[in-house]
Amino acid sequence: LIMSTKLALFFFILCSLAPLHFAVSNRACSACIETGVELDLDVSLQSPTLAVQAIFSSLENLCNGTYSTPTEVNNCLEVATEYLIDLYNDATSESEHLEEKRSLSTKRLCGIVSACATPCCITNWNPEQIHLSLTLNPSEMVVSWVTYEELIDPSVAYWQIEQEGSGSIDIQIAPAATSTYSSGGWEGVIYNCTMINLEPGTAYRYRIQGDSSGPYYVKEVEYHFMTDINPSSAPLMPRSLTNQSNTFVPGVTAGTVAYFGDIGTTDNSYETAVSLYRLAQNKSIQLVVQGGDLSYADTDQTVWDKYMRMNERYTNSVPTMAAVGNHENYYHFAAYNHRMFMPYQQSGSNSKQYFSFNYEKIHFISWSFEELKGIDLRENGAQRKWLENDLQQANLERDVRPWVVLFGHRPFYCSSDSNDCNTVAQDLRDILEDMINEYHIDVVLQAHKHNYERTYPVYQSKETQQNYENPQAPMYYVVGVGGVDKNSDFDLVQPSWSADRDTKYGYLLMSAPNENTLQMVYLSKSFNEHDSATITRTQAISDWTFAH
Repeated sequence: LIMSTKLALFFFILCSLAPLHFAVSNRACSACIETGVELDLDVSLQSPTLAVQAIFSSLENLCNGTYSTPTEVNNCLEVATEYLIDLYNDATSESEHLEEKRSLSTKRLCGIVSACATPCCITNWNPEQIHLSLTLNPSEMVVSWVTYEELIDPSVAYWQIEQEGSGSIDIQIAPAATSTYSSGGWEGVIYNCTMINLEPGTAYRYRIQGDSSGPYYVKEVEYHFMTDINPSSAPLMPRSLTNQSNTFVPGVTAGTVAYFGDIGTTDNSYETAVSLYRLAQNKSIQLVVQGGDLSYADTDQTVWDKYMRMNERYTNSVPTMAAVGNHENYYHFAAYNHRMFMPYQQSGSNSKQYFSFNYEKIHFISWSFEELKGIDLRENGAQRKWLENDLQQANLERDVRPWVVLFGHRPFYCSSDSNDCNTVAQDLRDILEDMINEYHIDVVLQAHKHNYERTYPVYQSKETQQNYENPQAPMYYVVGVGGVDKNSDFDLVQPSWSADRDTKYGYLLMSAPNENTLQMVYLSKSFNEHDSATITRTQAISDWTFAH
């Protein structure tokens, strides 16, 4: 009874307090390691309260052995309890893991309660984890990076590549802002810099700059990127998505977007990153979009750093936009919120959970189930209002961006034998499918299930046709094949609305040269084509709603 009362009190505190932070010390780390506490969270129990209650005495041993004051001990218990609740909810959101126990080593627990520090970087001063992202203005580009020690006067120098060798280079310099977070004991400095006054459709080179506070010389490396073109109704020349038969020329040939989710830092994740790097090197892709469940760090901040370094080989030259997934939820999404610079405010959103942006002839909208579990997606919910306002504006601009793509982590349509597809997907369709159809969203990109699936145009679980000519409903993709362990739980009987299913690691490539054509190809990480589909329009659509 005493334990239940204590636990109930901690649940109440968790609901009423802001995220807590610890001052990391060597003494606390040593004391925590010496406790030797290890835990098994049983996610098969009926609620997170029961799961935490079963191991709460071990949590008390950990915190009492690590910290000396009542305030520190209580903070430790609150953070540990919050983490275990997140872990339980995360595990039970993926039905294939419902019967598993989650084992936590002493070292992991000491990181979770921030007793032990987690330094970010390989060196003290050199910039790493470099990541480009878009704003809603094609004359801007955001670059972010990380160092362990804070640079003096951090900035970015940038110039047009075509000016090199001309004897006259107009070098612009933009200052960088800094931020940090301490969840999980993470130590480092995060920088973000918006490069402005860029010419659309132009190649730029850039260099991260700053000084150290000591004699150490900060390594300066130059990278490059290409800006998006200005909005235009003029058609672009199609390009092959599987070979380099047409060179990418901004404003002349169509760019290519790569989409995938459920990435992690496995060997397959690294191979996918290398595959995308090669496509970036030969200008086969111009944008990467990620559908959530990014690093799978689950509070281990070293994994976030490993993940960002893994992807840096392409994110330093190709803007990469990332939706939030259930595995980003730890510490109130602290790592995602601080590391991912998405244009949520520019797109009228009050939350980092959802945002929109444009690339060439496509308007992309990122939505989220994760923070409020769909409550704000219902009628009059904050996210629902934002979605409808964004879609209304997007439909007014169909002359220059004729395609609208919705992307996010959770699937509306999938055919795995799991709660994700049998129950949660139906709940999401009940909330949002009519809105998706009303505003004529063309394609919905999904993840969460660790496999690949393409639907026919589908509405209310019935395909409207088995082709993509003048479709009367959106098509849906699951592309959760970024690198984490595969799900092999497809339904034995494939639904009639499901057009193709696969489990090869890879990504979806997408290109929209004009208002009549949207091309999509599913490539494995070894560049083999496994599936393709092309939406074609031969009929003008005036009201941008589907008719059934």
